[in-house]
Amino acid sequence: PHHANTVDPDSALVWRSHRAALDLFEEALAEAALAMESARPMSLPEFWRAVKSVLRLKPLRVSDARRNVVHVMSAYEARQWVLPIVFVCGMIEKQFPQIPTGDLFFPDAARHSLQAAGIRVRTARDIDAEERALFDSAVSRATMLVTLTLPEFSSRGERNLPSLFLDSVLARSEMPRIVRPTPRSIPTPPPPPAIRSSGLLATLRERTTRLTASGLESWLQCPFQYFAGRMLSLRTSPPRPEDRLDFRLQGEIVHTVLAEWYADRQPIGPLFERAFEACLERYCVPQGYHTERLRNGMLADLERFAADTQWQRSRFSAATEQKFEFPLQDSFQLAGRIDRIDTDSDGNAYVIDYKYSAAEQVKKKRNGNQLQGPLYLLAAQTALNVRPSGMFFVALKKKVEYVGWSGSGLLNSAPVPPEWAEIAARLGQIGAEIRQGRIAPSPADTDNCRFCDFREICRIEISAPAALALPAET
Repeated sequence: PHHANTVDPDSALVWRSHRAALDLFEEALAEAALAMESARPMSLPEFWRAVKSVLRLKPLRVSDARRNVVHVMSAYEARQWVLPIVFVCGMIEKQFPQIPTGDLFFPDAARHSLQAAGIRVRTARDIDAEERALFDSAVSRATMLVTLTLPEFSSRGERNLPSLFLDSVLARSEMPRIVRPTPRSIPTPPPPPAIRSSGLLATLRERTTRLTASGLESWLQCPFQYFAGRMLSLRTSPPRPEDRLDFRLQGEIVHTVLAEWYADRQPIGPLFERAFEACLERYCVPQGYHTERLRNGMLADLERFAADTQWQRSRFSAATEQKFEFPLQDSFQLAGRIDRIDTDSDGNAYVIDYKYSAAEQVKKKRNGNQLQGPLYLLAAQTALNVRPSGMFFVALKKKVEYVGWSGSGLLNSAPVPPEWAEIAARLGQIGAEIRQGRIAPSPADTDNCRFCDFREICRIEISAPAALALPAET
């Protein structure tokens, strides 16, 4: 028959504890009897001394059938337990370990004197040793996992100081050595990623019948960057409104203002204000300190350029925003736009390209493997029917500086490199590699990878740590 359970859980746990204690007491009696000599009779006090010795070493553990339960115990009680998983909480300074407090009436020096006289009193050193022993015992109670935890902030919101005991635990961990085991066989490296399907190659050639100057520079920096941005048309998530006035948008505003200013030499300040406000409204850029700081910086840079006299504008006739498009090797068209072309009275044309960057960054284009300079000179001669005599990048930020090449040495420019005459063949080779499906990540300048929108999906980062690996070990 079913009997109603009228016993509350707490009483049941107490009864189980009593039953477990009685069972252990019987085991202790039996173990004490086995330890005594059975050939002679003994007194009860003698036997009881043996029983007490066994009881002192006998652990009392009440079986708990509950599954969803966590046993909470002090560091003292935990010394007699061995558990699979242990969490040690409160690992903050002045809590674990507890710092011994001084006693005005019984200082530590007096305690040391009493200890020297044979009187057992606890000193600060003894308390520190006990705290260390409790910690060592707590972290050794688990057979599988020990987790040390501490609250990051106190109840008043102040950051807690981690326990000094954690330093000794962290010091034991060692970083694994990076090794490269000797392979049993030399694997065949996989071919570089590329588009090999005939159908996809046909689609690629169809979509690349018209290439732009910026697209060629993107491919020259990294074929995968060109493939992801120009072919797959991948886009990042739009920036937050307060972050939309980025470098690209600032450059767009500056180019717009300079194109209109060169066509009609009106005061550049009001012209910039109109273009800036139109840009804020178009891209929903909020007003604020950051926006105002950038506005003042761009206005100062434009006014500095308008007042600059390095380039004698009266000597030239200017044509701004010159679009070009011309065939190259009868396989594809090259298209783009030149910011400005200045032509003197002798018919010498100079290609001008604005760079809203610092002069130090613009100077790198003169030393790097850049494509824009020779390409623009070729476009000016082929598509715009002018006689190019030089190419200049104009740095506009902080100060105005002309960086470029010319045959006349204008503004201390460098001579036009002779290899620029082979730019058509080089462009044809680049266009052919694009149309052949080369998309492997291969950045020309790895410093620019941090600005790439596709760095999260580019596998060039996987091979980068390989250079740090140690030599092969057997």
